Amino acid sequence: MSLKNFLTSLRAHVDKNLREFSSLNVVTGNQSADLDSVISSLSYAYFNYVKNKSFLIPLINVSRDRFKLRRDIETLLEIYSINASHLYFADDLKYMIREDQKINLVLVDHCNIQGDVLKHLFGENKVDVKAIIDHHEDEKCFLDASPRIIKPCGSCSSLVYKYWSKQLDEKELNDKNSEVVPILLAPLLIDTSYLSSKVEEDDKKAYESYQKYPLEESQLHNWLSETGSKKLKLESLGHENILDAYYKIIKKAKKDLKGFSFYDILEKDYKFFRFEKNDNSALDVGFSSLSKSFKWITSKYGKKEIFRELQKFVSKQKLDLLVITTSFSKKETDEYTREFAYFFEKRNENSTLFIELSNMLKDTLKLNHDIYHIEKFQWILSDFDENANLILFNQGELSASRKQVVPLVKEAISNIKL
Repeated sequence: MSLKNFLTSLRAHVDKNLREFSSLNVVTGNQSADLDSVISSLSYAYFNYVKNKSFLIPLINVSRDRFKLRRDIETLLEIYSINASHLYFADDLKYMIREDQKINLVLVDHCNIQGDVLKHLFGENKVDVKAIIDHHEDEKCFLDASPRIIKPCGSCSSLVYKYWSKQLDEKELNDKNSEVVPILLAPLLIDTSYLSSKVEEDDKKAYESYQKYPLEESQLHNWLSETGSKKLKLESLGHENILDAYYKIIKKAKKDLKGFSFYDILEKDYKFFRFEKNDNSALDVGFSSLSKSFKWITSKYGKKEIFRELQKFVSKQKLDLLVITTSFSKKETDEYTREFAYFFEKRNENSTLFIELSNMLKDTLKLNHDIYHIEKFQWILSDFDENANLILFNQGELSASRKQVVPLVKEAISNIKL
């Protein structure tokens, strides 16, 4: 059974039986709904069906109208003739659940409740977390979940595959008709920069297993032959060329920001957290990950639009602080680079704490003012606006992605004494 056929059967089953369900069985990724989260949830639901012949609803943890920001996921699923109509989104859940129902929830690519809809339902005691597979910092929640697998890994999808590899036989796991293995390859390649960064043992084992899949006979091969390879000017489509083309196409789609507003870019890969200060009060902190430099951002949008969209974003998301991390390669040298920035309104009662935040993170993140082409937007380091501050640094610690930055910011906020 292909993944598309599984999703079609799931839709028919849910449409027919929704009102008869005593509970909803759901698997969901994190609130950023990135490639790893979406594919982890889809593959978990698929393998569960193969093993148990029971349906789990794979939920995309954003609203349906914001899925358009995930062009890498749209491109990947398009290869396998899957589109948004086959999927369930967070706002769908509000209309699916009855007053007397609960949700049995599996978390992948996160280990605590995320997303406004699920948080609201959890607050109403309508969510039971049954299982967790994650590669982020353990938040020590839902300790009775089973399985409860939380360990470092380049891609959470590798951990999902490992879990099900122990439940299924080789034929069930790597059925060439399912297309799940080449789909799983995408987040592994993207999250590890084609196995060159943050690769853990479980990633290596997953990749080794994926290599057994006959890509030359796959829908991916057919799609590349008809569409993708022409764009990349490949002379042949052997196994390595297929992987190389696959990686480049998905990576290009991920970085495609054409037509997006600055607000869209902030929302495209966004996560929200609530952190405690040392006086036990809480701060609402958002984290946006961007694939472009501040040089590109300032040349594309300009000071007024940047400020307006930052202020709008912080207001709409109800944030005390917005952290922005960028990662990109310099055009001149192809040197991989990270930037660390944060935005807050001066009227915020915690503004003094926020000014101190960079001092707390300076050593661990190797923050400095060697910012890429800062001479072209020097204004950003001066008084950004009379009502708000945008503080920007070059981040020398290149190994620290958002996954590492979030707990560092959390710790710094809890330790700052004013």
